[in-house]
Amino acid sequence: MNPFLVNGEEDAPIECKHEQMCTCHADIDSAHHMFRKFQHSLSAPRELQARGLFIALGGPTGTGKTSLANRCAHAAILALREVGITGHLIDVRHAARQFLATVRERVELVGPEIKSEALRSGAIDRSLASEISENDLAMTLSKISQVLSTKDSIVVLMPKSEKLEELQWYWTSTRRNMIIIAESIYADVSGAHQSMEANGVARAICLETGLFRDGDGEKLRMARVDTIDAGIKFPHLAPGAIDELTNFFGPNNARFYQRLLAGLYEERLSESPPNLDLVTFEDLKQYFYRKIS
Repeated sequence: MNPFLVNGEEDAPIECKHEQMCTCHADIDSAHHMFRKFQHSLSAPRELQARGLFIALGGPTGTGKTSLANRCAHAAILALREVGITGHLIDVRHAARQFLATVRERVELVGPEIKSEALRSGAIDRSLASEISENDLAMTLSKISQVLSTKDSIVVLMPKSEKLEELQWYWTSTRRNMIIIAESIYADVSGAHQSMEANGVARAICLETGLFRDGDGEKLRMARVDTIDAGIKFPHLAPGAIDELTNFFGPNNARFYQRLLAGLYEERLSESPPNLDLVTFEDLKQYFYRKIS
């Protein structure tokens, strides 16, 4: 068994289906603290329903933004369910991939996708489709907000963006009965926060992920290795080995460690017979050098 393949994948799972706490998402680095911050924002889901919520996720590539976005979306749906509201997941991250297009052109591609997914998911009745404009994102979301029943809400995963202007556009378009989540390498929306609040738009929070810090490697090891049933045979990982690697090479992102460990374990387990020797810092370092040579 490879403990660093989650649902058969090297990277963090796209969507965890578990209802309760699980080990799909390891509580490591800043993503753990950011998720707790998001959970705090869900303390009054009916208030969010009345006003709407925009979440901007930022941080370097590979630091777990997408995993955090999925986790937040799932948590939001569960929180809404607890107060009798059905949260419909609307994933339009595949839209607006024309990176050379202007921000306006990219944003204009999103509205029709949200409308289509809202109809497909049953969030809104198809008889109301003709009433929903597709020409302007704010108008599209405003109309969807109006036609949603009091027991329905949409949780939208927006396309990634590298432009603050695009995040602000998503924010100002957010309406009641919806939670909008967008990720970017840049997510500091605080500069525009005051003026946007004055205009009465949805509440917004900013969540930022970062590189591994001292001790995060051991948390990853414990989350992936120590949770496995004692009867299952696999190469164990020496305590502190990942943190030693961090200290040796310098801080890196979660994706780097996940892929490195998954690859080494696949190599060990593919041997005949499988190599079940303890995995040490030296093993990790030598595997890394072999892979880049």
